[in-house]
Amino acid sequence: MFKDARVFASGIDGWPVSRRHGIGLFQHYGLPTPFVDLSGYVDVAIFFALLGASVGTQAVIYVLDRFKLPESAVSFELDFLCLRPTDGGLKHRHLRQDAFVVGPAKWHRNKCHVNFDLALPPFKPALTPHQFTVSSGDRADIGDIMSLRGDPLPNRLADLVDLWARERLAEPLHGDIRASLQEMLSYESQPTDRKPRNA
Repeated sequence: MFKDARVFASGIDGWPVSRRHGIGLFQHYGLPTPFVDLSGYVDVAIFFALLGASVGTQAVIYVLDRFKLPESAVSFELDFLCLRPTDGGLKHRHLRQDAFVVGPAKWHRNKCHVNFDLALPPFKPALTPHQFTVSSGDRADIGDIMSLRGDPLPNRLADLVDLWARERLAEPLHGDIRASLQEMLSYESQPTDRKPRNA
């Protein structure tokens, strides 16, 4: 799939998208890749820090300084349209979240992800953790930033992956990939007034 990532992204509406951006798109919409997806919005970081957190427990938000990443890592923005604005392009979640990805510089090689962990050296110095204790009033007021509602991209991407599997593999997708696609299409954000569960 990664070899054809450009085809997937371009196949959505014929716009030219690089292979690495295509893989970044896979990552951001829930498919397994060697990248980690991040956001330039602190509200998105707060949402994930509070997701599943209990009152009184420690949560953490990591700030990444991309200038401190070693040469063995690569980072790039997901700042492109896959659909025209009139066809829902401005509703792409990766645009609403100011999304970017970080991964191994040799992302195109097999098993490139094996020794890539942002929490370990040599990547760890680029991360600064900000821990806090979750209190009962904490919530992430991010409106629809996390929502896939109105974003036509996941359904189109899922259709393209399915067509690719039938054409290239002549068999159904691997169960894990199919499960990721299903999760991607059914995911919605929690209500904005969500409070962490009591301990």
